[in-house]
Amino acid sequence: MAGKTKSTYAHLRFRTKTSLFFAALLLFLSYPAVFAQAPKCASLFATTVNQDQLIYPVEYALVMKRVEAGHSKVILMPSWRLLLPAIRTKLQKLGIESDAVFIRLFSAKRIEIALETGSDRNDQSHVFDVPGYDSSREERASLGITDDKVTYGVTLDLSAAEVSTIPFSENDNVISHMLAPFQDPPAFSFQAIAVYIPSSLQRLSSVEYAFKEKPKDALLFVLVNEETVDWKWKKKYSDTLPPHFLLN
Repeated sequence: MAGKTKSTYAHLRFRTKTSLFFAALLLFLSYPAVFAQAPKCASLFATTVNQDQLIYPVEYALVMKRVEAGHSKVILMPSWRLLLPAIRTKLQKLGIESDAVFIRLFSAKRIEIALETGSDRNDQSHVFDVPGYDSSREERASLGITDDKVTYGVTLDLSAAEVSTIPFSENDNVISHMLAPFQDPPAFSFQAIAVYIPSSLQRLSSVEYAFKEKPKDALLFVLVNEETVDWKWKKKYSDTLPPHFLLN
């Protein structure tokens, strides 16, 4: 009986070792195929995980909530570091497909005017006419462009990973100073950004544009740095702010 038991145990050990051997052999043979899929897996992970969401989870969640449920023309921003995801998400919510937007940076003192007319500028605003950089008054007149249609800003490339602009020409290096507010730390700060679809404007030079239609019809929305407006203004233009944002 004892001999029979030993024989059974020996047989089981043999079967176990054999199974482990073939399992190891199968794993070895499939090794190239498994690791050949690794780049695809990594790529899939990279496309499904938002890096901004990982780095700034609380701020990202707040901004996305405001984009989804806030005032239709105003989005309050804790900072400009989530500028790209905020614009992309808002465009998607509006049902607009575009890989670029025109943005106009301006002072918080002009926000009400921008929301009322579609632009922070009016017929009293200065037109620079800098030789070599801007169009001349004669050139604009030949195109039927009056001074009240002129505005200044940059075309933002939404397909880029970081804030970058689409140049006017190969030698266009004038617009680099327009990106200063988005540097870390920022060189200077604008309080508000008006966002438009590029097709609603005619580009005249590096940073000079002219509206093809009424600015109010062209304006998509305005991003506002919440640190530059008072709590009454925040309460008026955002119904999604938690109480502690209304008390500072």
